[in-house]
Amino acid sequence: MAFSSRLSLPNFIRIPGLGTGNVLRTLRHLAAERTPVRVELENTDINFFTILDIRREKVVMSRPAGLSTQIKTGAVVRFNVPNNPKRALRLTVEVGDFHLFAGGPVFLCEIPREFAAPSKRSANRYNTSRFKNLLLVLTKQNKVLRIIDVSERGCKVYYGAAIEPDWITLDELIPEARIEIDNRVKMELESVVPRSCTKKTIGFEFQVSPAAHNLAVFSKFLVVLEDAEKNRLILRTE
Repeated sequence: MAFSSRLSLPNFIRIPGLGTGNVLRTLRHLAAERTPVRVELENTDINFFTILDIRREKVVMSRPAGLSTQIKTGAVVRFNVPNNPKRALRLTVEVGDFHLFAGGPVFLCEIPREFAAPSKRSANRYNTSRFKNLLLVLTKQNKVLRIIDVSERGCKVYYGAAIEPDWITLDELIPEARIEIDNRVKMELESVVPRSCTKKTIGFEFQVSPAAHNLAVFSKFLVVLEDAEKNRLILRTE
Protein backbone atom coordinates (compact mmCIF):
# COMPACT_ATOMS: atom_id res chain seq x y z
CA MET A 1 0.00 0.00 0.00
CA ALA A 2 1.36 3.43 -0.94
CA PHE A 3 1.64 6.12 1.72
CA SER A 4 0.91 9.79 1.19
CA SER A 5 3.88 12.04 0.61
CA ARG A 6 1.95 15.04 1.93
CA LEU A 7 1.39 15.93 5.55
CA SER A 8 -1.98 17.17 6.78
CA LEU A 9 -3.43 18.06 10.18
CA PRO A 10 -6.35 15.68 10.95
CA ASN A 11 -8.17 15.29 14.26
CA PHE A 12 -6.48 13.70 17.23
CA ILE A 13 -6.52 9.91 17.44
CA ARG A 14 -7.12 8.52 20.90
CA ILE A 15 -5.93 5.20 22.27
CA PRO A 16 -8.25 3.60 24.86
CA GLY A 17 -6.91 3.72 28.41
CA LEU A 18 -5.26 0.67 29.87
CA GLY A 19 -5.69 -0.83 33.30
CA THR A 20 -2.98 -1.39 35.87
CA GLY A 21 -3.07 -5.18 35.98
CA ASN A 22 -0.10 -7.54 35.89
CA VAL A 23 2.54 -7.59 33.19
CA LEU A 24 1.20 -10.47 31.13
CA ARG A 25 -2.35 -9.09 31.14
CA THR A 26 -1.04 -5.71 29.98
CA LEU A 27 0.98 -7.30 27.18
CA ARG A 28 -1.99 -9.39 26.06
CA HIS A 29 -4.19 -6.29 26.00
CA LEU A 30 -1.68 -4.40 23.85
CA ALA A 31 -1.41 -7.39 21.51
CA ALA A 32 -5.17 -7.91 21.24
CA GLU A 33 -5.83 -4.23 20.55
CA ARG A 34 -2.82 -3.97 18.20
CA THR A 35 -1.78 -0.84 20.07
CA PRO A 36 1.37 0.77 18.65
CA VAL A 37 4.00 1.39 21.32
CA ARG A 38 7.09 3.56 21.06
CA VAL A 39 10.07 1.38 21.94
CA GLU A 40 13.51 2.60 22.99
CA LEU A 41 16.68 0.60 22.50
CA GLU A 42 18.53 1.28 25.74
CA ASN A 43 21.90 3.06 25.64
CA THR A 44 21.25 4.33 22.11
CA ASP A 45 19.31 7.16 20.47
CA ILE A 46 17.15 4.62 18.62
CA ASN A 47 13.39 4.65 19.20
CA PHE A 48 10.57 3.50 16.96
CA PHE A 49 6.93 2.43 16.92
CA THR A 50 6.11 -1.27 16.86
CA ILE A 51 3.19 -3.64 17.36
CA LEU A 52 3.65 -6.64 19.61
CA ASP A 53 2.21 -10.13 19.93
CA ILE A 54 2.50 -12.95 22.48
CA ARG A 55 3.52 -16.34 21.08
CA ARG A 56 4.80 -19.37 22.98
CA GLU A 57 5.50 -17.28 26.08
CA LYS A 58 7.60 -14.79 24.13
CA VAL A 59 6.94 -11.18 23.19
CA VAL A 60 7.16 -10.80 19.41
CA MET A 61 7.78 -7.26 18.11
CA SER A 62 7.83 -6.00 14.54
CA ARG A 63 11.35 -4.86 13.65
CA PRO A 64 11.83 -1.77 11.49
CA ALA A 65 13.90 -2.17 8.36
CA GLY A 66 17.55 -1.30 8.84
CA LEU A 67 17.81 -2.25 12.52
CA SER A 68 18.86 -5.89 12.16
CA THR A 69 22.41 -5.15 13.35
CA GLN A 70 21.38 -2.87 16.24
CA ILE A 71 18.76 -5.12 17.86
CA LYS A 72 20.90 -8.00 19.06
CA THR A 73 20.49 -10.87 21.51
CA GLY A 74 20.97 -9.50 25.02
CA ALA A 75 19.98 -5.94 24.16
CA VAL A 76 17.28 -4.29 26.26
CA VAL A 77 14.26 -2.46 24.90
CA ARG A 78 11.72 -0.55 26.92
CA PHE A 79 8.46 1.30 26.50
CA ASN A 80 6.01 3.25 28.59
CA VAL A 81 2.55 1.68 28.68
CA PRO A 82 0.22 3.89 26.57
CA ASN A 83 -2.14 6.06 28.63
CA ASN A 84 -0.61 4.82 31.87
CA PRO A 85 2.34 7.08 32.84
CA LYS A 86 3.16 5.04 35.95
CA ARG A 87 3.81 1.82 34.04
CA ALA A 88 6.78 0.88 31.85
CA LEU A 89 8.27 -2.39 30.65
CA ARG A 90 11.88 -3.45 30.05
CA LEU A 91 12.37 -6.50 27.86
CA THR A 92 15.54 -8.44 27.08
CA VAL A 93 15.97 -9.45 23.45
CA GLU A 94 16.30 -13.24 23.05
CA VAL A 95 16.45 -13.33 19.24
CA GLY A 96 17.26 -10.15 17.39
CA ASP A 97 16.69 -11.28 13.81
CA PHE A 98 13.72 -13.56 13.20
CA HIS A 99 11.35 -13.92 10.25
CA LEU A 100 7.82 -15.20 10.62
CA PHE A 101 6.56 -17.74 8.08
CA ALA A 102 3.96 -15.28 6.80
CA GLY A 103 5.17 -11.86 7.84
CA GLY A 104 8.04 -9.44 8.04
CA PRO A 105 11.10 -9.31 10.30
CA VAL A 106 10.56 -9.40 14.06
CA PHE A 107 12.57 -9.79 17.24
CA LEU A 108 11.71 -11.96 20.24
CA CYS A 109 11.87 -10.90 23.88
CA GLU A 110 11.42 -12.54 27.25
CA ILE A 111 8.27 -11.62 29.16
CA PRO A 112 9.41 -9.48 32.11
CA ARG A 113 8.32 -10.45 35.61
CA GLU A 114 7.49 -6.94 36.75
CA PHE A 115 6.97 -3.37 35.62
CA ALA A 116 9.87 -0.93 35.46
CA ALA A 117 10.04 2.74 36.37
CA PRO A 118 8.72 5.00 33.59
CA SER A 119 11.33 6.26 31.17
CA LYS A 120 12.47 9.89 31.30
CA ARG A 121 13.12 9.89 27.59
CA SER A 122 14.80 12.57 25.54
CA ALA A 123 12.75 14.20 22.80
CA ASN A 124 11.11 11.79 20.37
CA ARG A 125 12.32 12.09 16.81
CA TYR A 126 10.10 11.54 13.79
CA ASN A 127 11.24 10.40 10.37
CA THR A 128 9.53 12.81 7.96
CA SER A 129 11.51 11.96 4.84
CA ARG A 130 8.36 10.73 3.05
CA PHE A 131 6.68 14.15 3.34
CA LYS A 132 7.56 16.47 0.44
CA ASN A 133 5.68 19.48 1.78
CA LEU A 134 7.29 19.85 5.24
CA LEU A 135 9.83 22.65 4.95
CA LEU A 136 12.26 24.75 6.97
CA VAL A 137 12.26 28.33 5.67
CA LEU A 138 15.32 30.50 6.41
CA THR A 139 14.27 34.00 5.37
CA LYS A 140 17.60 35.84 5.61
CA GLN A 141 19.41 33.10 3.70
CA ASN A 142 16.59 32.85 1.13
CA LYS A 143 16.57 29.07 1.60
CA VAL A 144 13.70 26.59 1.66
CA LEU A 145 14.85 23.14 2.81
CA ARG A 146 12.92 19.86 3.10
CA ILE A 147 12.76 18.50 6.66
CA ILE A 148 13.56 14.78 6.81
CA ASP A 149 13.72 14.35 10.61
CA VAL A 150 12.21 16.45 13.38
CA SER A 151 11.75 16.56 17.16
CA GLU A 152 10.44 19.16 19.58
CA ARG A 153 13.92 20.70 19.79
CA GLY A 154 15.46 20.32 16.37
CA CYS A 155 15.37 18.97 12.85
CA LYS A 156 17.49 17.60 10.03
CA VAL A 157 17.10 18.92 6.50
CA TYR A 158 18.14 17.62 3.12
CA TYR A 159 20.68 19.91 1.52
CA GLY A 160 21.66 17.85 -1.49
CA ALA A 161 25.30 18.90 -1.84
CA ALA A 162 28.38 16.92 -0.92
CA ILE A 163 30.19 19.97 0.51
CA GLU A 164 29.36 22.15 3.51
CA PRO A 165 27.24 25.14 2.45
CA ASP A 166 28.90 28.54 2.64
CA TRP A 167 25.73 30.32 3.82
CA ILE A 168 25.78 28.89 7.36
CA THR A 169 28.26 28.81 10.21
CA LEU A 170 27.93 26.01 12.72
CA ASP A 171 26.72 27.12 16.18
CA GLU A 172 25.83 30.59 14.91
CA LEU A 173 22.27 31.85 15.42
CA ILE A 174 20.09 32.18 12.32
CA PRO A 175 17.29 34.78 12.65
CA GLU A 176 13.87 34.70 11.01
CA ALA A 177 13.02 31.06 10.44
CA ARG A 178 9.87 28.99 10.40
CA ILE A 179 8.49 25.52 9.66
CA GLU A 180 5.89 25.38 6.91
CA ILE A 181 3.39 22.83 5.61
CA ASP A 182 2.09 23.64 2.12
CA ASN A 183 2.63 27.37 2.71
CA ARG A 184 -0.59 27.21 4.79
CA VAL A 185 0.50 26.10 8.26
CA LYS A 186 3.38 28.19 9.58
CA MET A 187 5.22 27.69 12.87
CA GLU A 188 7.56 30.53 13.74
CA LEU A 189 10.90 29.66 15.36
CA GLU A 190 12.40 32.02 17.92
CA SER A 191 15.92 30.70 17.35
CA VAL A 192 17.59 28.31 14.92
CA VAL A 193 21.21 27.18 15.25
CA PRO A 194 22.99 24.79 12.83
CA ARG A 195 24.74 22.12 14.92
CA SER A 196 25.96 19.57 12.39
CA CYS A 197 26.61 19.26 8.70
CA THR A 198 27.17 15.92 7.02
CA LYS A 199 27.03 14.84 3.41
CA LYS A 200 23.77 16.23 2.01
CA THR A 201 22.13 16.99 5.39
CA ILE A 202 22.24 19.76 8.00
CA GLY A 203 21.14 19.35 11.62
CA PHE A 204 19.51 22.34 13.35
CA GLU A 205 18.61 22.98 16.97
CA PHE A 206 15.64 25.29 17.37
CA GLN A 207 13.31 26.90 19.87
CA VAL A 208 9.69 27.51 18.94
CA SER A 209 8.34 31.03 19.29
CA PRO A 210 6.49 31.26 22.65
CA ALA A 211 3.35 32.92 21.25
CA ALA A 212 0.35 30.93 22.48
CA HIS A 213 -1.13 30.22 19.03
CA ASN A 214 2.27 29.22 17.67
CA LEU A 215 2.91 26.78 20.54
CA ALA A 216 -0.56 25.26 20.10
CA VAL A 217 0.01 24.65 16.38
CA PHE A 218 3.44 23.14 16.99
CA SER A 219 2.07 20.84 19.71
CA LYS A 220 -0.68 19.63 17.36
CA PHE A 221 1.96 19.15 14.65
CA LEU A 222 3.94 16.74 16.87
CA VAL A 223 0.78 14.80 17.75
CA VAL A 224 -0.05 14.46 14.05
CA LEU A 225 3.45 13.13 13.32
CA GLU A 226 3.14 10.54 16.08
CA ASP A 227 -0.28 9.44 14.83
CA ALA A 228 1.06 9.25 11.28
CA GLU A 229 3.82 6.87 12.40
CA LYS A 230 1.34 4.69 14.29
CA ASN A 231 -1.08 4.46 11.39
CA ARG A 232 1.73 3.78 8.92
CA LEU A 233 2.90 0.92 11.12
CA ILE A 234 -0.61 -0.55 11.38
CA LEU A 235 -1.04 -0.43 7.59
CA ARG A 236 2.30 -2.16 7.08
CA THR A 237 1.48 -5.03 9.43
CA GLU A 238 -2.07 -5.74 8.23
